[in-house]
Amino acid sequence: MHDPVTYFMKYAFPCTYVLKEQGKISQAVFNRIEKATLASKPVPKEILEKTYINAFRRLKEVAKTMKKDYWDYEVIKEYFQNHHNNYIMDGDGGYKDAPEILKDLCKIHKGKIVDAHADFFVVSYDGGKTRVVANFLVPEAKKGDKVFIHHGFAVEPAD
Repeated sequence: MHDPVTYFMKYAFPCTYVLKEQGKISQAVFNRIEKATLASKPVPKEILEKTYINAFRRLKEVAKTMKKDYWDYEVIKEYFQNHHNNYIMDGDGGYKDAPEILKDLCKIHKGKIVDAHADFFVVSYDGGKTRVVANFLVPEAKKGDKVFIHHGFAVEPAD
């Protein structure tokens, strides 16, 4: 069974860069989250809920429809893989006025690794788009594998 906190962080961590750039979190909070994510260590739930306010509002909505706790692994997986992009396209949160390129970057995409290097993958997605992504969250993946990507990161293997 997956630890829901660590699983949440795989998907949320890329957003941490945006939150820091927007001045919504401090460098100290960013450093703490980055250090924990790189070491696959959990971050206290209270810090995560204060950092990713919109994500938790949305997670609670998905959890309510699933009749489960919002910290349930299945709820987190359902949110990121099946609902996250809809919130972006609906303009939820700050996405209403965001440029299309940022919206695309923020979406979760399923893609195929077309080139693998020591520190990164080149992933093809959405009918021919490609993106260079960090590979440290899925070190076991290789060329030809399918992965979910978010921002500039391969997040986890995809079926």
